Amino acid sequence: DDAMYEGLSRHWKCYLLTVFGEHHQCADLAVEHGICWAVKSNPGSFSIAMFEVFAKGISSFVAARATSERLKRRKYMKNALALRKRVRQWIEKGARDVGHLNAFFDAEHKALKGKHFSAILNYQVAVTIAARNGYLLDAGLFSETFGEYLLSVDDKDEASFRLQEAVKYYQDFGARRKVAMLEEKHRKLLSPESLEIAMKTEGSNIFIK
Repeated sequence: DDAMYEGLSRHWKCYLLTVFGEHHQCADLAVEHGICWAVKSNPGSFSIAMFEVFAKGISSFVAARATSERLKRRKYMKNALALRKRVRQWIEKGARDVGHLNAFFDAEHKALKGKHFSAILNYQVAVTIAARNGYLLDAGLFSETFGEYLLSVDDKDEASFRLQEAVKYYQDFGARRKVAMLEEKHRKLLSPESLEIAMKTEGSNIFIK
């Protein structure tokens, strides 16, 4: 029916906005329409629920970290924390496919709290779990977000390494458009010279072991 179609349409729009880095747009949609409209219009579909929490949770956390507007930040954070709680409830009930998302949400929460080293550890755990379980698109998105977080704290060498890691995961998944976008956006950091420096630096970073 119309309600189901509208819910699915908004849902996939939000998911694509997240994948392609338009986090504020997805977070604003979540604020405007709620964090579970797709689930309400498609009850009983756990896969829809997972995709919905994935997109809106990631974008709400990233947008909260990026915005300087207090009111928007508060709204984004409210949604992000509610979605983080939902993932933890799924894990308590035995869900096995959301451990990487839980680790990523923990990383974003630590980053928002200014707990830099804890954030780094959780980002690394999220990427590792996603990659080991074959979620290559998720691993790429996590690595990309990790790299851009590192840029925000002026760690360019490690950011270069993580962004190259994201490129590799996207290539393995077959997301050529994402590879092209990332290489264009971070052209200098993904140059051969930058990557050589990043590889040397990465081995000395005790917080990602």
